[in-house]
Amino acid sequence: MNNFFKREAFTLGWTITINAIVAGISLYVSKNSNNISADSAFFAFTAVSSISIIMYIFKIEIVKYINEQSYIYTLVEKMKDKELRSIGFEQLNTFKHQLSVLSQGTITGNHSFMFEFVINKLKSISSTMHATHVATSENEMKQWFGNELFIIKNYYKLNVEIVKKKKEVKRIFILSKDKFFKGRQLNDYAKEVIKMHIADKIDVYLAWKEEIEQHDLCEDFVIVDDDCVYINSPTGEIFSEKWSIIVKKQENEIQAYRKKYKQIKHLSIPLKNPLTIDSDICSYIRTA
Repeated sequence: MNNFFKREAFTLGWTITINAIVAGISLYVSKNSNNISADSAFFAFTAVSSISIIMYIFKIEIVKYINEQSYIYTLVEKMKDKELRSIGFEQLNTFKHQLSVLSQGTITGNHSFMFEFVINKLKSISSTMHATHVATSENEMKQWFGNELFIIKNYYKLNVEIVKKKKEVKRIFILSKDKFFKGRQLNDYAKEVIKMHIADKIDVYLAWKEEIEQHDLCEDFVIVDDDCVYINSPTGEIFSEKWSIIVKKQENEIQAYRKKYKQIKHLSIPLKNPLTIDSDICSYIRTA
């Protein structure tokens, strides 16, 4: 690399020297001829020299960029052990893929990284958090009490702190009517979770999964301000081993999920009184 800079500096020096010689000859000729003026010769010397310097700087910057990009590959190439080289190139390919996804406005990663990202995002929330929660089993609702998973307890605690800061938190529970509503009564665990939300001043709604699926809206997601939306996958298995989080920051994606949230909310039952949950649901069913 140093040899390259020396070579380019040498070339630049000679270019300017030759330009100076040509300009000097032009000045000499201009004294004995009316065809070339001294100003024209000086302008030609200045213009060519300036272009040469600009091209030199531009070339140096390009080489620096290429060198920086290839540095990481050079490290892998220098590995003499075949197994290390193989692992190195696998990691490079993984890194390239992650950067490609990131450049499209999507953030992915392992559980710990993504959960930490979401938690930090919620800690700095400026105005709103609008969420859905799809539960396919009773166990999904039990997890809200945080008895088995500390991260869920910590997550809900953060929801409550957001409300205390006078920020808006709304959650729509999307539950299977067949599994969670029998004998005109809501499942006990689901009811306790909803009561907990109401007590903590979190706006809570209930939607039936069967109805939401008919409108192709069934998805588990959280919209944070107008900044990002994080999507839980697979839908309905948030706290399972298969659980993963994808964060999208593209403006068109955020707007699409805002529209979806409004559509789901339109099909939902607002639940505000912990003492009348069952009757409120029954009233909605009769009038729907």
